[in-house]
Amino acid sequence: MTLPIVHVITSPSFINFVASVFEEVALGGNAIAAVNVSARELSVPNTARVESFTSAGPDLARLQELILESRVAIFHNVSPGIAKVLAHAPPSVLRVWSGWGGDYYGSTFDSNARLLGPRTRRLVNSTVRPTFWAGRAVHALRYQPKLQAAARSTDVFSAPVPTDLHVFQNRFAGFGGRYSQLNYVSVEDSIASGGDRAVGPDILVGNSAAPANNHVEVFELLARSNLTGRRVFVPLSYGNPFYAALVRRAGHELLGDRFVPITEFLPLKEYNELLAQCGIVMMGSQRQMALGNILRAVWQGAHVALDPRNPIFEYLRDRGATVMLLDDIAANGLPTEAVSAARVEMNRAFLDEYWSRRVAIHNARALIDLV
Repeated sequence: MTLPIVHVITSPSFINFVASVFEEVALGGNAIAAVNVSARELSVPNTARVESFTSAGPDLARLQELILESRVAIFHNVSPGIAKVLAHAPPSVLRVWSGWGGDYYGSTFDSNARLLGPRTRRLVNSTVRPTFWAGRAVHALRYQPKLQAAARSTDVFSAPVPTDLHVFQNRFAGFGGRYSQLNYVSVEDSIASGGDRAVGPDILVGNSAAPANNHVEVFELLARSNLTGRRVFVPLSYGNPFYAALVRRAGHELLGDRFVPITEFLPLKEYNELLAQCGIVMMGSQRQMALGNILRAVWQGAHVALDPRNPIFEYLRDRGATVMLLDDIAANGLPTEAVSAARVEMNRAFLDEYWSRRVAIHNARALIDLV
């Protein structure tokens, strides 16, 4: 049977939702090509075919054959190791680079290039030996040409927010395709999960143990603020464990007993219940990341403070969603009044317009219609 749509994945994240959406659009027409991902990690509809591959040469050749049989090939989060498969995908197939952020921000040499605050950069560099950067140089020499070739072969680029298109174009000047939106979350499936609760007085900082969160810069801002009656929750359950340890030390030093690291994985419903205690969500990232956390905070009526360089800020502001800058907190202090009910209603109308499940299905169908 010819498979019209193949989804190439190197991580199990989000694919269960994506597969359910695409199966609703093209029932029985989706193949999940799981590269170095066990089928046991997936919970996709049983009408979708799952085929496992390794990154070894013979398996990748078999993957290329599967792509050749398809009408659409969607590469979710293009890792350096899979880029050559996209680069060699034939023009007869609609070739889609569906980026997550880490695959087009920074550089091949340094994934955090131009994304770290000065204190975070010093913190990260303090734990890195010179041999690390030598290894990164070898990595860049090996994979940069493959990534550039993959971008040149890409017909369609998707990102969580359309404001990331210029980031992709700046990183990969050879890209000559178009943008088309694909969604990895929806209001019904994740954003509104956990109940409709009023937000509490606490603060959420960042989403993971990734340096691009710029935790220390946010901690320093909070250390100058009045934290009476507030806790500062910091998710560190996934990411770089060495960086997580540095963040824990910095958090205790700067925020004392107000600092509450989250070091264990929480199911989505429990995590959203914790977010419901956070009336302020502060993200120090200068790149698109933590979008699920941000959209959840917008939905529940929290104050969301972002770095002005983060494309999510422009995306939310231009669509009428309530958002503020970290600089506003530096100048005026932490918000003390709740977001009004009218603003929460407007925020939810924005989410329904752009992030409902029906919109995710519409966007999947629009992509297929490009064939």
